[in-house]
This record gives sequence, C-alpha cells and structure tokens, in this order.
Amino acid sequence: MNPTGPRGYRRLICHLMASVVAMIISVPFVMVLDRRAVLTIHSVSSSPEVVAPGGIIFLSWEATEHRNCSGIVYRRIVDSKGTVFNMAPVPTVYHDLMVLTPRRFSTSFNVPIGMATGPAKYISNTERWCNVLQEHIWPLAGPQFTVSFMVGL
Repeated sequence: MNPTGPRGYRRLICHLMASVVAMIISVPFVMVLDRRAVLTIHSVSSSPEVVAPGGIIFLSWEATEHRNCSGIVYRRIVDSKGTVFNMAPVPTVYHDLMVLTPRRFSTSFNVPIGMATGPAKYISNTERWCNVLQEHIWPLAGPQFTVSFMVGL
C-alpha cells in the first residue's frame, strides 16, 4: 500500500475530517463544563452598626479571585418583616491583573425608606461566565453572601 497514493490521501483526509468533527463537538462541552470557582469570600462586614431608613450603609468583604470572569451581581435586602427590596443588578468587578492573595472589596447603598426597623439582611447572588458558552448556556453561580445589619431610627 502506497501512503502517497489515492488511498493514502483519502485516508489522511478522513482522519483529518474526523479530528475536526471531534474538536467541533468536544470543545463546547469542555467550555460549558468548566465549573471551577471564580472567587472565594473570606469575610464580610457592614458599617455603621445601625442605619436609619434612607441612610447609607457600607459593605466590605475580603475575597480571593481565582480567575477573571465577567458577571452580574443580583442584590436584595430583606427587612425584619420579611419584605424584600430588590436592587438594580450590577456588573462584577473585572481585574486585568490577577493577584491570588485576598483583596478587599466594598460598596455602599442607600437603605430603602420603607424598610421596617430591626434586623435586616443584604443578600447578593452572582452569575459569572468565563467564556461565551457559559454566558449564554450555563453561567457559573456564586458565590452568594449575606450580611446582617440593623435598621433603626
């Protein structure tokens, strides 16, 4: 059998086509199934200890980024009566320079005027994606964190 003859070329083309088809099928699965953690949250805090409705509360958290991925943070506050106050979603922070040591992040927002006094919780859920298939098919969830604070007059 001559590998450079007509049969040899046909076999080579068949092997190349099979390889291309295998890559086209397997690469998207690998991209979607990449579920490694993006961020690990170590601690979360709020200040001041007691905030009046309409006042500003400051949140900070320490976290380690394992990789840079885009995403959206969905936020809500639950007051002492169980009333849920949804806040506008915000994009995640994206850093060009990866530092694998804990970083401090912070945000602030006005406590809704209609909140009942007493204990309240700030809850954030994050959806992230590290590639286009995760963005449109199966985003990464988390991490979620909850911060308790007091609403007073």
